[in-house]
Amino acid sequence: MNDKKKKKVVYTRVSSDQQSLEMQLEAAKPYIKEYNPDEIVRLNDHGVSALKNKLEQRPALKELLDLIRNDEVDTLIDYQRDRLAREFYEYLEIILLIYTHKVKVIFTATGHLPFNHDIESGIHSEGLFGILS
Repeated sequence: MNDKKKKKVVYTRVSSDQQSLEMQLEAAKPYIKEYNPDEIVRLNDHGVSALKNKLEQRPALKELLDLIRNDEVDTLIDYQRDRLAREFYEYLEIILLIYTHKVKVIFTATGHLPFNHDIESGIHSEGLFGILS
C-alpha cells in the first residue's frame, strides 16, 4: 500500500509581461498557509501562451497533468480557469482528469466562481466555462 502523502500543487501561467506571476502567487498564499511546505509543489509556465501552445508544449502544465495521472495530487490551486486552458477541448481533457482522480480545485481570483466538484452537474457547468474561456 502506498502511504505517500499527496501534493498540493500551485499552478501559475503568464503569457506576457502584462500578466503578473507575483499576483497569482500572492492570491494562492491564504490557501497554502495551512499546509506543510513539503506538501506543496509550485509549477509555473512563464511566457507560455495557452492559445499558441498545445497542452504538451506547456512544460509545467504537462508536469501537473502527469502528477494527477499518477495520483500524486489531491489539491490544485490555480488563479482562474483560463490559466489552465484557453481552448474548450483542452479544458475538457483537464477537468475529466481532475474528476477521474478526485482532485480538489481551488481558484484564487477574487470573484471567480468555484470549481464544481460534483461530476454529475459539474461536467456541464465546467464545460460551459471551458467554452467561454
